[in-house]
Amino acid sequence: MIGFPKPKPRTSARRKLKRDERLWIASVREEVVERDGGRCRSCLANPMTASQPTYIHMHELVFRSATSGRPIQERINTRLSVLLCDSCHREVHAHRLKIKMEDEERGADGVLTFHRQDERPQPF
Repeated sequence: MIGFPKPKPRTSARRKLKRDERLWIASVREEVVERDGGRCRSCLANPMTASQPTYIHMHELVFRSATSGRPIQERINTRLSVLLCDSCHREVHAHRLKIKMEDEERGADGVLTFHRQDERPQPF
């Protein structure tokens, strides 16, 4: 009986790139959670002390589709990401809650202003 060596699994460059991007996003998410104290930057909801189940999402201030083609480190980083609760995250995507960066250089690492369509801006 003749034996043949088992072929090594192929790992495409695209698969490696996607894995590296997932790892980068996870590391940025950890830094954003630490920076924001695990609570929503808009309403300050804390999922650990909320009376109802609340989930926290990392929201990118510049949509991924607007930055496609750039390296992942430029597209997703702490300067362009913020934690939002379910409710505030839905409001942002429905264009009822606006987020303004006070300092473009510092982005979300600096002061952000949140305002609902019917309200005056509130700095946080």
